[in-house]
Amino acid sequence: SAPEFFPNAMQSLTLTVDYWDIEIENVISSVGFATSLSRCYDPVYNPNFTVNNAFCQNLFRDPATGYLTNTGIDGYISQTNANLATLIASGVDVGASMSLDFIPEQLGAFSVGTVLTWYENQQFQSLPGNPFGNNVSGTIGNGTPGATTLPEWKATTRLAWTQGPVSASLRWVFLDEVVDRGATVANRAIPGIDAYNYFYGNVSFDVNETVQVFGGIDNLLDEEAPVYTNGFAYNTDPSTYDVIGRFFYAGARLRF
Repeated sequence: SAPEFFPNAMQSLTLTVDYWDIEIENVISSVGFATSLSRCYDPVYNPNFTVNNAFCQNLFRDPATGYLTNTGIDGYISQTNANLATLIASGVDVGASMSLDFIPEQLGAFSVGTVLTWYENQQFQSLPGNPFGNNVSGTIGNGTPGATTLPEWKATTRLAWTQGPVSASLRWVFLDEVVDRGATVANRAIPGIDAYNYFYGNVSFDVNETVQVFGGIDNLLDEEAPVYTNGFAYNTDPSTYDVIGRFFYAGARLRF
């Protein structure tokens, strides 16, 4: 029965719940031609109508004619990057872990841990005074080319077993489904991405106090990365999904 195998199971149980609410100011954003021109002469953003205003500094007039053009050599408007944006994000992390010693001891020790994240909200304000954009949680960057995929739910669970010099573990990563708000009827390859499950396994053996050998398999089921619609700057998100496929590795560690 369970009590015979794990007599002190509940004593090793750890639960954590963290709510996080983050605001990052001075994020890099792009200041376009029209924005620089309009805000240079807007009393809200340039109340003293000074040429030293940050938006006016992007305007370069032809010294002979005073003209501005987007493509001219002597007169032009510079489209530049500036630390003017704001990013807000919030969510909840829930963690649980437990260590179990088998009875009899010859069966070793077992541990399990999981972290579940709910990505409640992420919004971006490109410039001061602009409204915040849509909540991009659960989307492929809200349809913005090159944006990061943000599953609303993520979870990582790890099972581990140790018996003397031998250790083994299996890690499961879950990524919730996301919708593609950038897909239109004309270019829609997929309306979104289904939930993904990745598995990673590894084993190790301590030859002695100095030498350890190990090996493992990443992306055990050889899940292929999803392909986005052709409206994106690239067709997948390597920061979220595995783009290599099943991967075997082995090695040794020396302790001194």
